[in-house]
Amino acid sequence: MTRSMLRSSSFAVMIGALVLAASPASALNEVYESTCGQYPCAKPPKENLCFRQTGDLDANGAMGQAIGALAKGKKGTMLKIDMTFEWFTLSNQFRSLNLKVNNKFAYNFTVLNHLDSCPNGFCLRHATWYYDLDEQEGVYPGEFYNQPLVITVNSAKIADAGSTYNVTVCAQVLKKK
Repeated sequence: MTRSMLRSSSFAVMIGALVLAASPASALNEVYESTCGQYPCAKPPKENLCFRQTGDLDANGAMGQAIGALAKGKKGTMLKIDMTFEWFTLSNQFRSLNLKVNNKFAYNFTVLNHLDSCPNGFCLRHATWYYDLDEQEGVYPGEFYNQPLVITVNSAKIADAGSTYNVTVCAQVLKKK
């Protein structure tokens, strides 16, 4: 191989590693879909976003982080997030789900429509979160107004290692009345 060929192949390997590192999925056999394409979107949507990730939980029962983003937070708005998480388990242990926006849990945490159903080991959990962006900005100054709203979902439970999962997230910016 010539020196220029080595540089080109090293550059290609480096770019490939960067692309893989930027991908939201990182566990096993994961597939990510979004209403705006792969994360990060070329042009993040302003008001509505849905994304879905499916795959196999790793040896620690963890999913790869599911991630999506809206363009920016504004005064006088709320962020409503609906999430459905489906997985297979043979344990009767609780599975925690961590949903954050800009790496923060909702201040005055509000979750509605929480549902657990596990017939024959196939489990389903649905919840709705509300983030009041005025409250979030008051508690975390400079982190929500005019900043991208990055939504992340994580979950791990060792008893579910190797099981399949599917997470669907839809976010909508609503004006406060």
